[in-house]
Amino acid sequence: MSEITITGNAVDTPSLSYTPTGTAVATLRLARTERYRNNTGQWVNGDALFVRVTCWRQLAENVCESVGKGDQVVVQGKLRSRTFDDDRLVVRETGEVAQRQVFEITADDVSVSLRNAAVKITRSERSQGAQAEADAQDQAAEGAWQQAS
Repeated sequence: MSEITITGNAVDTPSLSYTPTGTAVATLRLARTERYRNNTGQWVNGDALFVRVTCWRQLAENVCESVGKGDQVVVQGKLRSRTFDDDRLVVRETGEVAQRQVFEITADDVSVSLRNAAVKITRSERSQGAQAEADAQDQAAEGAWQQAS
């Protein structure tokens, strides 16, 4: 997997769920559209890129409390892409099932972009022992989650 940092807008409000062992997992979709000037000097939107972002434990809970639909966020994490057959789409010329590619990030950190917003920070308290235990549980839960998907 590759490390990536990407800035984009939250497509919807992040959703929070818990694994059977009680580990918090949040997912959100991020959209990024490059803007550029065309030959006449006018701003044009390029192709949109949609990325699924998965957050674990305290980060998951903090993301769900802090990020809303449309918020511009910066995500740092591990990028993974995968291809799958989409039974809902058929290539008109050949009649074959279309293949789709999706991009997913397992987030190490998520922050709100301050380019167009101001933020008041509220710190979450956690002891060092609890943090080390949480990190070990994160790695185990992430492995189990990736095997299930």
